[in-house]
Amino acid sequence: MVNQVEKVLSKPQMELLQQENPMILATVDHETGGPMVNAISWIYAPKPDCLQFAVHERSKIVRNIKENKEVTFTWMGLDTMYSITGTVVGEPLLIEGTGLPLARFRVVIREVRDIMYYGSRLVTKPTIEKTYDVHAASKLDSAVLHSLKTL
Repeated sequence: MVNQVEKVLSKPQMELLQQENPMILATVDHETGGPMVNAISWIYAPKPDCLQFAVHERSKIVRNIKENKEVTFTWMGLDTMYSITGTVVGEPLLIEGTGLPLARFRVVIREVRDIMYYGSRLVTKPTIEKTYDVHAASKLDSAVLHSLKTL
């Protein structure tokens, strides 16, 4: 069986990406030209063909994207793993009101690919536990997600 490849997010994927979902973001390292991989959680799907995400404005991710706008996200959801590939459009926007200097990016999705190997499925979703001030983390996460929804 060939893994499914789509051009946009499905309705069930969209529903899950309206809430916090950790993902792996791969960019091209602007210094080495090799892959750079980071875990991110501030990501939101406003439309089936688009993702928005935020990172600290001093993150190396920002410079990598300025040099090469191609990105790939790895996401575990709906009992499988997906590779979501796309191109960052426009310049990063500064997100106000979060207490941190954050840059917001918009990605136009080119491909959503089921990358789980044949004959298997995920039986549990990864669970993330905040290891610092839980109240402060929740407040920051809510503010960032709100900003991603309204931009």
